[in-house]
Order: sequence, then structure tokens, then C-alpha cells
Amino acid sequence: MFKIGFVEVLVALLYVIPGRIGFFGTLLLTAYLGGAVVTHVRVGDPFFFPIIVGAFAWTGYVLRDAEFRNYIICCRKES
Repeated sequence: MFKIGFVEVLVALLYVIPGRIGFFGTLLLTAYLGGAVVTHVRVGDPFFFPIIVGAFAWTGYVLRDAEFRNYIICCRKES
């Protein structure tokens, strides 16, 4: 359990760092939560909580990073 918790804290720290490392942290956090969903489905537990946390993580990243938000919305500013 210690190793799993350590990986989760490390991924959360990467998520908090702004810029490209934050994007990488968001991807890793999504992958980690995907594993949690699969584990919950396999055991028969409710699996919606990791999905909600992943959606909140991406929402937070999109709101935090203006360049990524503009890339997603496709309204790049031309100088």
C-alpha cells in the first residue's frame, strides 16, 4: 500500500506543477484513476467516484492553462 500511495502523491505533485509537466501529471492521474475504475469494476464496487475525480482533474487543468484551453476550443490568437 505504501508504494501505491507514494505513486499517487507523486502524480498529484506533477499535476500541481504548471505548464507541460502539469499536462503530463494530468495524463498520469487519469491513467492512475483508470486503473482504479478497472479495480472497482472487477471487485463489483461502485466505480463512478474515480471517473468524477478524473473529470474534475481535467476541468481544473483546462481552467488553469489558457494555452491548452485555446487549443481545445480552437480559437488561437494570431499576432
